[in-house]
Parts: sequence; C-alpha cells; structure tokens
Amino acid sequence: MSGKRGKWEYRQHWIDNNVPGSGNYYVYWYEFFGAKRARKVRRKSLKTESFEQAQDNLVQFVLDKATETDDALVISVLKRYTEEVTVALPSAGPAERARELFLEVLDGSERVVDLSEQFQREYILRVWRETYGHSVGYMSRNMSVLAAAIEHCRIKDAPKIQYNKNWIAEKLRVPAPVAGKWIPKDDELARFIDGLKSDTAFYWLIIAMNTACRPEAALDLGPDQIDVETRLVHLNPEGRAQEATKYRPSIRLTENLMGWAEVIPTRIQDKKSEPEQVSLAKYKPWKLRPRYVPYRNVDSLQSVFNRTRVRETINFPKLVPYSIRHKMTTILRTRQVPEDQIAVLLGHRRPEFRTTLMYGEYDPSYLQGAANAIDEYLWDLNKRTDRDLFAPVCCKTVATDNILKLANKKAAT
Repeated sequence: MSGKRGKWEYRQHWIDNNVPGSGNYYVYWYEFFGAKRARKVRRKSLKTESFEQAQDNLVQFVLDKATETDDALVISVLKRYTEEVTVALPSAGPAERARELFLEVLDGSERVVDLSEQFQREYILRVWRETYGHSVGYMSRNMSVLAAAIEHCRIKDAPKIQYNKNWIAEKLRVPAPVAGKWIPKDDELARFIDGLKSDTAFYWLIIAMNTACRPEAALDLGPDQIDVETRLVHLNPEGRAQEATKYRPSIRLTENLMGWAEVIPTRIQDKKSEPEQVSLAKYKPWKLRPRYVPYRNVDSLQSVFNRTRVRETINFPKLVPYSIRHKMTTILRTRQVPEDQIAVLLGHRRPEFRTTLMYGEYDPSYLQGAANAIDEYLWDLNKRTDRDLFAPVCCKTVATDNILKLANKKAAT
C-alpha cells in the first residue's frame, strides 16, 4: 500500500531511508496521540538497504509491536510477557521454556483470536503430548504462562486459555493428576508445624487452616481484608478481579484468626528488581499493600515446606500447600458442617448463587458453623503441638468458651 508519509506505510508506521550517513531504511511512528500532535516521531533501523526487505521488516515489526487486541500474534504476546514481567521473576527460566515450546508447535502466524478450545486441544496440547510426552501438570503450567501473557497485554474478548488439569486430562483422554491430594494425619501435621523454622510459613499455615482458602489467597491476605466489626474475612483483596473458576469469598472470621491478626507483623511483598515492582504496581497493586505473608509466590512457600518435610523427624509423603485446604475440607465434613456452608467457604459456590438464603454475609449465623468447627479443631490440634496455635493472650479464653458451649449444646441434643 502507498502512504502519505515516507516511502511506504503500514498501520500508522512508515519507512524511509533519509538518515544522513546511513543507507538503511528506518521505521517511523508516533508512540502515542499526544506525540502525534506534537509531531514527535520515534524511529528504529530496519537494518536493510533493500526496499522490498524493508517492507517485510516493517510488517513484522508492526505485528510484533501490536499486542493489545485479539488480532495480536500469539508469539508476540508471549515475547512481551517474558521481556516485561517474568524476566525479573524466579520463574523466568520456566516461562522462557514455555515460550520456546509454543514456538515449536506454532508456525508464527497464529493470532490470539485463533486460540479456540479445539485449536488449543489439537494443535498445542495434543502435539505436546504426542511429540514430547509431557505430563498433564507440565502442560497446565505452560498453558498458564500463555493465559498470564494475554492478561498482561490486557487483550479484551480473548478466548479462554485452558490450563485446568482435569480439563486437559479429559480432552486428551489421559489420567488426571493426583499430586497434592495426600492429606496428613493430625499427628503428622502437628510434627510438621513444630518442625517449621520459618515464622512467615507458620503464619501462612495459620491463615490457611483458619480459612481453608487456596494457597495464593492466603499469601495475599492483609489486615485491610479483615473486618473485626462484622467478623468477616474478605479473601479477595480490593482491586483484584474475581476469577470465574477460583472465586474468593468473604467468610466468617474465626476466633483463632482474629487473635493472630492482631499480632502477626506485616510488610509488603518481597521484590528483587525495580521492573518487578513497576509491574506489580500496574497489574497487581494489592501485592504492594501490607500483608501477613510477603512471599513472592507459592513456589517460595513450597521451598520452605520441602526443607521442613525432608528432615529426618518429619519425613513423610510430599506435603504441598494445597494439602492444607484438603485437610481442612475433610475436617469440616467429619465435624458435620453443612455442605452448603462448605461450598461457600471453599469458593465453589458464590453466595448469590446459593440454593438457600439462610446465610447472608452480614447475618451473625453466616458460616458460623464452619468457623466454630475450625476453632474446635485447632483447639484439639493444639494439644498435639509444642508450638502454640493460638495467638498470645488474644483469643484463647473466647475460643475456649465457644468450644465449651458447642460441647454442651451437642451433649444436650
């Protein structure tokens, strides 16, 4: 196509070879609207003196640069994400490897809009499985990188990227992974708690046991999410959009967690670089507010778990952060907490979608049965640990009273 600017134009970018002392063609463009009004132009060498090659290089440059619509190239979106986000994170290596694996199964022309479920299944996941024999878990992690890249580029109306392990296993007709389903017995959990050398990991464990939340939600929890007046814990921090499949509910504040919330020190998330802080401020600002557990990600927590569980006195099957959620779910069921309450507590059912309206969030009875069961269990578990599971002074008396009332109520019925 011909254009009014330069010798050839494509999508608001044009080429010219008018730089003194250089025979190369350059691409020119206005970085933003204000720059256009001020007639401030950016330029970059296309490293060729051939007009035809410069045209091809310009088209590729524009396609690589455009990453904010569903017409963006998948490989360009992944490149931007790894260069702007993961390069400063501990996950830089795995993220770069994921990008390489996408490059191996894509021909480079695929756009985000092309990523239908069928395309993901047949041309990415199935090829990975049949060519490399990748496990469901490994494919899930790599697909999550693509999902994060699309989210980072703020692409609207993008197809849903399927990284749910059960979905992948079902579509490829392979066994679903079962890692993390192992649930520790009470004595094993007690030994693990006493073996923890990290106070920060202990605080995460306290939050996880009191809320039965997903590991990441416990990492994100800060004092601004605990409302003592209404006795609620808002697991989804302000500014974070709810996920369709991993809803973070508001739940009843237990006596145990209310006590700990007053004494656990807080600080903002650990960071290793200025680019990472800029990225968090832009896309995940809640992680820069004071938090009880300032680990950068679940991997950091898992490394503490690994060091603890492999010690000679705590050597039992792999305990992962998700094991605590499974453990507390089991406790709630064995203590006969209604399934409706459990579903809401776990984020499996949103309050507005419940089949019963007897547990309005601000009703004193909302999830109270679940909170009582958790307090009661932690009181029993505390008898097995050397480390005190109740915060100093703050909540033992109230917790004891609640548990005694529960015991008397059960005896009366």
